[in-house]
Amino acid sequence: MAKESMKAREVKRAKLVAKFADKRAKLIAEGNYDGLQALPKNASPVRLHNRCKIVLTFPGLSILLTVLAFNLFGDGLRDALDPKLKR
Repeated sequence: MAKESMKAREVKRAKLVAKFADKRAKLIAEGNYDGLQALPKNASPVRLHNRCKIVLTFPGLSILLTVLAFNLFGDGLRDALDPKLKR
């Protein structure tokens, strides 16, 4: 579960993206890419999307690595302590 503060930040970022969406679309249609640099960094929908991926990626990877470590540790214990296996 994500912390409430993280959820609140994501909601705040989503509101910021929605607030500047029209201005961003207008600047892109005009081809004024210098004007895009004046907008807040967190106002980009791509940045919002990438942040969501990062928030979900790290817990998933940590769970994967933990399960893999326990699996390899268990295999090593079985190999070391199983009397039926010939060496």
